[in-house]
Amino acid sequence: MTEQQVHEELSRGWAYAASDAFRASAAFFRSLPEDAWDGPTGCAEWDLRFLSGHILGEAVWFPNTLRGVVQGEPPHPASLYEEMKQWAPERQVNRMDDSAEEIRAVIDTALPEHTHDTVDVGWAEVPLWQATYVMLMEGVYHNWDTRGGLDPMSPIPTPWALELAKGVTFSAPLVAHYDAVAGVSGRYHLVVGDGAEPITIVVRQGGLKAEAGLHGTPDIILRLTVDQCVRLVAGRYPLADAVDRGDVQTEGDRTRIAELKSIFRGIANG
Repeated sequence: MTEQQVHEELSRGWAYAASDAFRASAAFFRSLPEDAWDGPTGCAEWDLRFLSGHILGEAVWFPNTLRGVVQGEPPHPASLYEEMKQWAPERQVNRMDDSAEEIRAVIDTALPEHTHDTVDVGWAEVPLWQATYVMLMEGVYHNWDTRGGLDPMSPIPTPWALELAKGVTFSAPLVAHYDAVAGVSGRYHLVVGDGAEPITIVVRQGGLKAEAGLHGTPDIILRLTVDQCVRLVAGRYPLADAVDRGDVQTEGDRTRIAELKSIFRGIANG
């Protein structure tokens, strides 16, 4: 395939998976009893009510932003997003479902013509095909957050995790915490199961890069499922505990586990 075709295929797969994740979150919130909305989430400072408003905002914002690129649609006013946080749960989840459909419709319209058009995702300007990966991260990781407060070992469904794994080389440098990178020099091999590609993470001179494949001599090798891998990068996997239990196999310098935990302790976005 040409680079254009590869990017188009990735973009559509990421957008469709994001759509499915937003729809799954709507179903989760729809199932909540009234007295459960103040329950914990995978985002330590957010309860389920706050998380619902955040997920709804992302689900509405992405198709509007992509239509702005494709059709010139004006952005929604900031006041709408604040207003949506106050909507009744039923209205929120119904709008979430509608947005999931909008995502599929707009990506089908955008591709292939607009695959490489620039999209402002708020903290960076990226090609449209990469913007759909940002949408995937918001949809899938926050869907996990709906369950993660009560069940930190709840997995990300494998098909979604495989889509996330395809973009780790793009996302890892974006979500890393660079205060933890300072003074660290290391090479980490992630051998990923479930059919995903292995990944090499290199930290050097205050920077971090992630490459597909295994390159150079590693300080540590981690053998992970694809779910474990993508949750690790997003700060949603207790790696040290998993190694102690034998859920993750390692080779090399195990002191490097603490470095990875500090570097990937939650999505930093800069």
